[in-house]
Order: sequence, then structure tokens, then C-alpha cells
Amino acid sequence: AIHFINRQLFLSHASQNGSILVFLPGRSEIYSIIERIKNLGQNDGIHDMDPEISQFKDLPKLELLPLHAGIDNEIQEKIFSPPPTCTFTRRVILSTNVAETSITIDHVVAVIDSGLFKQKIYDPIEKMERLVTSRISKAQAIQRAGRAGRTQNGQVLRLYTQDEFTKFIPQTVPEILKGRWETHLLFLSALGIEKIEDFDFPGRDIVIASPVL
Repeated sequence: AIHFINRQLFLSHASQNGSILVFLPGRSEIYSIIERIKNLGQNDGIHDMDPEISQFKDLPKLELLPLHAGIDNEIQEKIFSPPPTCTFTRRVILSTNVAETSITIDHVVAVIDSGLFKQKIYDPIEKMERLVTSRISKAQAIQRAGRAGRTQNGQVLRLYTQDEFTKFIPQTVPEILKGRWETHLLFLSALGIEKIEDFDFPGRDIVIASPVL
């Protein structure tokens, strides 16, 4: 992933300002890459990894920001603030799939998609839930690509082939089908819903409008 961050910097540096959004499976991968880049001396080592790029000495420094469900308010504010205007600094946001649909970062001009995400799946053999790294769906891939160029021209760099993409499942499996029923039932009980059979179904208008909402 570090190599592709470097290459994306090279491709986009001359054309436009803005941030680069990198989709990674989870928090551990985010902080691992941030640490590796810092150990390379920020740009002193990262650009030397690619002979084609290392000849260019004016590539920008990196402002590295993590994005996941557990980040603090200070980092959140920085992510949504305008990126550095200095041509020698480029903001790189390393994110989980939280940036797919729930938030919009206007200044993102390039996306690097690993094609992976982490999901909680119930293992009926082990009788426990596990957090596993899986391939994203085609719908997720399209959503991720759409994060680039929301307010200006953008580009996406996918770390998988067209042949691999054709094998992705069309839609992400709903959470309710991957977890244990006990978890959902206990959650409903905590909300004061004791009789599941009396739970109201959504109205027709809400179901029709749900894709838009």
C-alpha cells in the first residue's frame, strides 16, 4: 500500500491539490502503514522505493491522518478541514470502510482502494463471532470510487484486477445475516421490545424511500 500511496502522489501532484483517501481493512493496518511511513523518514525513504519516482525531488511531504470509528474529535475536525494549501504537503487519509457511505470529505481528489474490509461473522462450528478480513462487494467498490472528486475531478487506484472485480459479490451481506440472533434479540429487549412477533414492520413508503435515505 505504501508503494501505491507513493505512486498516487506522483500521478496527482502535478495536476491538482487535494487529499488522498486510502481504504484499508481495519485499524491495525492503518496504524501499521502510518508507522512504516514514519520509519522511512516520511518522504526521505518512501519516494526512494520506486526508481521511476525517486528522480523527482519536489514531491510533497505527507500529512497522515487515520479515520475509523474510534478517532477523537481533534482528528475528526482536521480531516474535514481544508487540506494544506502548500504545494509541498499532501494530506493522506487512511480509512476503514467508515468513509464509504456515512461521511463525505469534499477535498478528496484521489482514492486508493485495497479491496478489503473487516467484518464480524458468526462461526457455527466454534460457536463464536470472529472478525475476518474479506473482499468487498461490487457495490462497495463503486461507493469507494465515488468518494473521489465529489467537488472536482478525481481518480481511483484499485489494488485488484478487473478479473478479480468480476468475482466480487454484487452486494454486501446485511449485518443481521452474519451475526448471532441472540445479539439482536438482546438489543431489542434492551429497547423495551419484549414480543418480537409484535414488532412493527416498516411502512411501504419507507421501504421505497430507503435506497435514497
